[in-house]
Amino acid sequence: MISVLVADDHGLIRAGIEAVLKDSQFHIVAAVASGEAALSEIEKLDPAIVVLDIDMPGTTGIQALQSLRGNADKRTVIMLVDTITDRQLLAVMRAGIQGIVCKSSEAETLLEALENVSRGQKAINAGLLQRALDLS
Repeated sequence: MISVLVADDHGLIRAGIEAVLKDSQFHIVAAVASGEAALSEIEKLDPAIVVLDIDMPGTTGIQALQSLRGNADKRTVIMLVDTITDRQLLAVMRAGIQGIVCKSSEAETLLEALENVSRGQKAINAGLLQRALDLS
């Protein structure tokens, strides 16, 4: 089993992700509602993969990712997005994000992204990658 921490301020999203991962190789070790809680639980539980909502009150997913990287934490992170601005896209790319998944995607998209990043691959839509390159 591959350990996963999920951070999203919407309980329905957290419950949905838990349901999607229920019979998979991925085991949710914590599902939290804030970036602060995510950072605290990451330190305690050491999950292999972290799934962060990009827009959470308080510490955002971007800030949590940047905090991890600032502490030389290279663990795998997937960002959940409704939409992503150019500024947000550049910030997560510069911070070394491994995956970006749109919340409106099918459940299989999240599973595929988790499988890809667990194998050391990126899980970022080609259109987003091109957009990031165009912005650089």
